[in-house]
Amino acid sequence: MITTKNNDKFSISGSKLETYVSCPKKYYYSFVRKLQKPYGQKAPLLAFDQALHKSLGSFYKFHNKLELFDFNKLLKSLNYNWHSNDYESEEQSEELKATAASFLKTYFETYCKGEDHHADQDNFFKAEMGDIIYSGKIDRIDQNPDGTLEIIDYKTGKNVYERFVKPSIISLKQIANLWAITSTYTMYDEVTQLYCYKIKKK
Repeated sequence: MITTKNNDKFSISGSKLETYVSCPKKYYYSFVRKLQKPYGQKAPLLAFDQALHKSLGSFYKFHNKLELFDFNKLLKSLNYNWHSNDYESEEQSEELKATAASFLKTYFETYCKGEDHHADQDNFFKAEMGDIIYSGKIDRIDQNPDGTLEIIDYKTGKNVYERFVKPSIISLKQIANLWAITSTYTMYDEVTQLYCYKIKKK
């Protein structure tokens, strides 16, 4: 049995799983020792990732399915969720914001030309697996006309290709998320998609 000091069930999340797989030492210092970054230290890549996720989440949340998608509304969502003080300089903020807008334009032109099939977004869940409580967030869930659900995960970062694009690679987070979502939604065929903002080959 895996328990905490208070004999409660052990809690784990997708981000913790990914951290442990990529660097067990980082997991130890971050989630066991709970060491924090120095106060005031900027994390621009994290802020960039969060801004894109929040922008897409808000875009779908407030979209009227009776209307066509509007790219200006997606840009408006980006402006609302972008905070320049999260970056190391104004120049860095402007550069990354332009990059984010470019990513969203490509995304919009690729995925927002048809009907809106999204059923839910930013779905926070918690599921019990024996003595373990697994929690996480599904970026978006689409319901197709044939009744199938697509579990959609947005990804950024330099390791996207190696970790998510190669067919032979499936992350623990994806496996756990799929298990958890099947305990929430039933009577459907599972289809998963990965939306990647950018892959840069070194």
